[in-house]
Amino acid sequence: MGCEKRATSHLHPYDEAIVFFSLEQSDLSHLGAEMTVEIGKEHEKYTFDKPAVLPSPGYAALPITCNKVDRPYAVMQIGLGPKYKSEWV
Repeated sequence: MGCEKRATSHLHPYDEAIVFFSLEQSDLSHLGAEMTVEIGKEHEKYTFDKPAVLPSPGYAALPITCNKVDRPYAVMQIGLGPKYKSEWV
């Protein structure tokens, strides 16, 4: 299990949230992985190893890199628009 790094970013014409969460029911506070997300035109990097919700109000939030995996985790994207739409930039 891991993440695939893409060379480009994408944008949605609506706000979205990306949710990273643990699948280990005995310890939901430990993500089980170390992730790095690049956000915005400047590709500002954020690294985390705990469950997180990353709001993405109109800016690019890729690539997502999985640096280390200790146990299974999940990622969910929540788009706040009536219909999916994306543009690669």
